[in-house]
Amino acid sequence: MTKPLLRPALLTSAKKRIFVYMKKMGHRFLCTPWIWLRRFRNRRGYGVHSPFAFNFITGVVYEGGTYYAYSHLDKWHNVWVRMLRLRPLMCSRLLFRVANYVSPDELWMWKVSELDKDYLQSGCVSAQSIDAEEKTMDSVKNSGETKVVLLFVAAEEDGVKVYENLRERLAEGSAVVVEGIGNCSCAARLWNVIRQDERVGATFDLYDYGIAFYEPKRNNQHYVVNF
Repeated sequence: MTKPLLRPALLTSAKKRIFVYMKKMGHRFLCTPWIWLRRFRNRRGYGVHSPFAFNFITGVVYEGGTYYAYSHLDKWHNVWVRMLRLRPLMCSRLLFRVANYVSPDELWMWKVSELDKDYLQSGCVSAQSIDAEEKTMDSVKNSGETKVVLLFVAAEEDGVKVYENLRERLAEGSAVVVEGIGNCSCAARLWNVIRQDERVGATFDLYDYGIAFYEPKRNNQHYVVNF
């Protein structure tokens, strides 16, 4: 008589973990196939003529290489997410790569989780990390000093206020990452405000995130990416 590959107890444990993952992902888990199909033509830089945008999409968004930092950062995720390379892992690694690409002087974060904070900070270890609280924002709002900044804003109602307080701080080469633009009305509202900023040279809609680059010399171009 052949022995089962996995004991019933292990199978039950696996089912529970998968169910918990599906519950956490919620809307995104159920809608992933539909989102992918709608964005089928916007994958891997197809149809993108701007060298800057093409290099960012292929060299950052779709970068498949392994960074040394992944070995300890990925421990935030459970073994099933790591083994199957599920979406939470993909999103976390993307934040690391964006931070590494921008290489900011300052990393500003609003309502960020400890998991996302670790990935962002590890991607730009030389940057000064700042929580975008009202007190810290007031200290730089009218300083007149600009720096290369990476601003990460989670899907919160007051994201617009945070952005408006810090927008004058953003020098050329800065970037803003907004979480949840595809399924959160608050994030979508902030994203629309950012896209209308005349200093923004390129915006990338990844559904889970919106990424905007401050390049005043570029004509504002918007790209939808099937991430």
